[in-house]
Amino acid sequence: MSVLADARIYEFIGGTAPTLPELTQRYTQQVAGSGRSDEVWLNWIIRRRSDKQPIGYVQATVALRTSRSVAELAWVITPAHQGAGAATEAATAVAAHLRANADTELHAHIADTNVGSVKVAERVGLVATEALNEEGERLYVAMSRRSG
Repeated sequence: MSVLADARIYEFIGGTAPTLPELTQRYTQQVAGSGRSDEVWLNWIIRRRSDKQPIGYVQATVALRTSRSVAELAWVITPAHQGAGAATEAATAVAAHLRANADTELHAHIADTNVGSVKVAERVGLVATEALNEEGERLYVAMSRRSG
């Protein structure tokens, strides 16, 4: 829970640090999934190598399509561990996982002022578009072709 307790995390993603009951409810819902046959939720905890302590998470919401799936990527790293490459490594691993399993268009929505996440997106190979969502976040896109 302490990983998500720092108020600075919510500067760009909105909301506030969850209470233990809210976090329990969130994890229960994530494990259950979306409940839709055409959507899969994938979630991973990011752990520090030295002692395996959690420092964040990465997730993908995959909308299953006949020809090509669309995966919305998101990552959160506790501020004390930002800037060390953990988000880039985790998001790259998720992109590779998706690439190995299907032709998937990768998306991420990022506030222009969230410089750290913009850098992660670019390092993962996502490219900024002109499209903005309802929250004013810019759409970043990459094509992910099945390898092998």
